[in-house]
Amino acid sequence: MKLVFLTGRDAKPDPTNKLNQGLDDALALLRRLAQTGAVQFEERRNLTDEELADIYLGVATLARQRAIRTRRIFGSSSSSGFRGFGKSVPALLVYDNDGALVDIYPRGRGIKEISILEFAQELAAEGGR
Repeated sequence: MKLVFLTGRDAKPDPTNKLNQGLDDALALLRRLAQTGAVQFEERRNLTDEELADIYLGVATLARQRAIRTRRIFGSSSSSGFRGFGKSVPALLVYDNDGALVDIYPRGRGIKEISILEFAQELAAEGGR
C-alpha cells in the first residue's frame, strides 16, 4: 500500500475544519508506519493547480465508483470539490500494490466523515494492513 499526502502551492488548511484537525499527528504516525515498512508514504507539497486538477479527476472518478463523498469534503454543496482539494483541505491518496487509486481521505460515506488522522490511527491499530 502506498499513501500520498498532497497539498497545493498555495495551501492554507482551514484550522476550523474538523477534518484538518490533527494533521501533524497523522503525518507523524504515517511516517512512523513507513519507517517500519508497513506502508510506503510520500509527501507531495507545493503542487500547482494544474497538477491538483489532474489528480482530482482520478479522485472524482473513484468517488463516483465507490460512493465516496468528496464534493462537500473539499468544496461545498454549491461548488466543486476541486475548490479546496489540496488547498484548504489537504488530501491523502491510497494506492494498492499495483498503483491503482483505491481510496482518499478525508472522505465521507453515508453520514460519516473520516479524517486523515482517523484513517492513520485505524491503519496503525491494524499494523498497516
